[in-house]
Amino acid sequence: MLSLLLACETEPDASVPLHVDDGVELGEVLACADPAPATTYTEVGESWGLQAPLNRFDQHEESPSIATGDIDGDGLDDVVIVNSNGNSHQYRSTGAGFEVVDISKLITSNLGILLFDTDGDGDLDLMLGGATPRTLTNTAGTFSAGPALPVLPAETVGENVMAHEFAPGDLDGDGVLEFYVPSTYNFDDFEVQFNDMILKGGEDVWQYDVDTVPPAVGERHGMDALWFDADADGDQDVYVVNDFGMLQGSSTLLRNDGGVLTSLEESCYCAALFNAKGVDVDDFDGDGRVDIYVSANPFNTLFQQLADGTFVDVSTSVNAWAVDADATGWGGIFVDFDNDGQRDLFPAQGDRWNPAVDHPRVTVPMKLLRQDGGWFSDVAGDLGLSATGSFRAVSALDLNADGVEDLLITQIEDRPQLYLSDSCTEAGWLEVEAPIGSRVQVEAGGRTQTNWVKTDAGYQSHRAPRVHFGLGEAETIDRLTVTLPDGRALAATGIEARRRVVVPG
Repeated sequence: MLSLLLACETEPDASVPLHVDDGVELGEVLACADPAPATTYTEVGESWGLQAPLNRFDQHEESPSIATGDIDGDGLDDVVIVNSNGNSHQYRSTGAGFEVVDISKLITSNLGILLFDTDGDGDLDLMLGGATPRTLTNTAGTFSAGPALPVLPAETVGENVMAHEFAPGDLDGDGVLEFYVPSTYNFDDFEVQFNDMILKGGEDVWQYDVDTVPPAVGERHGMDALWFDADADGDQDVYVVNDFGMLQGSSTLLRNDGGVLTSLEESCYCAALFNAKGVDVDDFDGDGRVDIYVSANPFNTLFQQLADGTFVDVSTSVNAWAVDADATGWGGIFVDFDNDGQRDLFPAQGDRWNPAVDHPRVTVPMKLLRQDGGWFSDVAGDLGLSATGSFRAVSALDLNADGVEDLLITQIEDRPQLYLSDSCTEAGWLEVEAPIGSRVQVEAGGRTQTNWVKTDAGYQSHRAPRVHFGLGEAETIDRLTVTLPDGRALAATGIEARRRVVVPG
C-alpha cells in the first residue's frame, strides 16, 4: 500500500490545512479490465467449504452468528461462524476459498460473536456472548481458550440471563471502547427481568456496569444494539433492539450526553413496537443524516431522519417493509450491491422461532431490495439469489476483490450461503476503513454520500470497521472527508476510485 498525506482540518472549510502523520494508507487501484454492465451473483458456499450447523428445527437457538475480519494478518477478510448448538468454524480466506478450522470444542452455548483486539497485541481475538461469555485468544491466526468474561449478573444463581452480543462504542468519549450488552429475559419465567449492561475494561479487568442503561429500556428483551452519532453532537448514541415489543416494550434510541444515556422513546418517533431482531444505519436518501433500518416481525421498519432530528417511518411509502407470511425479519443491512451510489437493503428473513409457541416451520425466499430514487423493489431473482430457507445473519464484504460486495447469509438448519459477484462492474467504488464511530463523506459524480463506521451489521453479525461507497460512473473522488470520533476532520481531494483507504485512529 502507498501512503496518503491527508489534510487535517479544525473546521470543514479551513483554508490552510495542517498536515498530519502519513499513516493513512491508500490501497492500489483494482482496475476492471472487462467490466460487466450489471452485478450478478453465484452461490459458492459448498465449494468454498462452508459447513452446515447441527441445529434441528425443534431445538434450534437464535444463531448462527457471523464475525468477519483479518484474523491472520494477510490482508484478506476471514470469517468465523458460531452455532450455539455446536459445529462452529473459523474460515481462513485464501482469496479463492476457505481453509476450514473446526473450533467447536472451544465454544459452549455461545452466540453474538465479535472479532476485537481484547489483549492489545494488535491482532483480532474473538469475544463470545451467550450464556457463558468468554474470549478466544488469537495467536498467529489460530484461536485458543482465552480469559473468561465476568459472569452475567443475576439475582439468583441459575437464572437464565443471556448476552445477545457485544456492541462496541465509545460511551464517555475517552477514546476507549465500551460494549453495549443486550440481555434477554429468562425464558423459563418472563417475570424475571435482566437489565442491559455496559461492559468496560480489557484484559484481566473486565467489569459490567449495570446502572448506565435506563431500566425503562434495558429491562426488555434485548436482541441487538448499534452505536452511532444520531444527533451529530459528537457523542455516540445507541439504538437498542428489543424482541416481544408489544409485550415488553419497543426498540428505541438512547441519547448519549457525556456518558449519560437517556431514552428518546417518547420524542424521536423511531420506536419500533414490533418483535425486532436487528438494526443497521446508513444515509439512504443522501441528505447527510443517519437513517435507521430495523428488522422485525410483522414488518421491517425504515426510519428516515428529518431536519429537526426526529424520524419518520417510511417503510410502506418506499416499499421497504416486506416480510413473508409466518416469517420474521432477522438480519437486515444496507448494501450498495450495484455500486450506483444508492443504498439498497438486504433483509434476511426466517421462521418465527419461539420456545413457548408452536410456530409453523417456514421456508422463505431471499430478498434483495434495490433502491431506485427512493423506491425499493425486490430483484433477488434477477441477480441469481434464488435460495430459500430460514435465514438469520447476513454480512456484506468483498471476498473476491472485484469491488462488488459479496453476501454471506447464515441459516438455521443448512449451511451458510455465500453469493460471490461474478465480475467487476462498470460502476466505480471506494472503501474506507477507519476507527469505529467515524463519519465518512464522499463527494463524487455530483453526489455526496455519508456513512458511519461501525462493526455491527444487523442481527448477530459483526464485520471490519469499513464502509463501502458505490460511485456510479465517477472514477475520481472529488473530496473525501473522514471525521474521527475525537472531532478531527481528515480530508483529501482528487483520489482515483476502485481502492481502499485506511485511516488509523
